[in-house]
Amino acid sequence: MSKAPPKFHCHYGMLDVEKGRKALSRHLKKHGHVPVTIHAVLTEPFGSDDGVSIEFMMDVREVKVGDTRLLAGAPGKGE
Repeated sequence: MSKAPPKFHCHYGMLDVEKGRKALSRHLKKHGHVPVTIHAVLTEPFGSDDGVSIEFMMDVREVKVGDTRLLAGAPGKGE
């Protein structure tokens, strides 16, 4: 039986887009933010602790375009 993972907080992430990357880049430049839901499995630490955070690698299983109502109050073009 595996132990439950610790609780954690994250407010920043990166997504390495392959298929559709150029169209997504153009869309973001023209229209602003795109809300997404990412289903992934964290696999290992990517870097070391810089005193603020540690980055982790993830195996992305699914990315869904989300509800644009999530953009309310978002900084930048999505406002």
